[in-house]
Amino acid sequence: MDASFEAPARDTSLSFGSSAAEHCAEIRTHLKRAATPISPNDLIFAAKRRRLMDGLCELVDATSWAWCMVEFDPDKPPSFIGFEHGVWDEARFARCVEAMNHPDMEAVTRQASVELKEKGTQLTRTLRRAWWMWR
Repeated sequence: MDASFEAPARDTSLSFGSSAAEHCAEIRTHLKRAATPISPNDLIFAAKRRRLMDGLCELVDATSWAWCMVEFDPDKPPSFIGFEHGVWDEARFARCVEAMNHPDMEAVTRQASVELKEKGTQLTRTLRRAWWMWR
């Protein structure tokens, strides 16, 4: 084997696409205006979520998506600490935020909050299971 042979350098970068790059720019601009510190990893995680959800939408032919993080306590209204979405117009997003902050959400989420507290892990619901719980 030739001693001067070098393996080609591996490209370790990830391509997230233009929508993820635009989303990260929006996040950075918003946080900069709010004087909120941000880690470079925060943008990478956001880009990965966006790429995952955009890919899932394409796979199942969905028109939009939402990713939400919520703190649950059975004795308090849910506290939404993060919300990202894809392909939602401002009116749809405003209606969702209004619904999330509605006073009746505490009653709607109580059963899941109790279960979450008991299990101490994440909860995943199918549409059928969610419908059964909330009817």
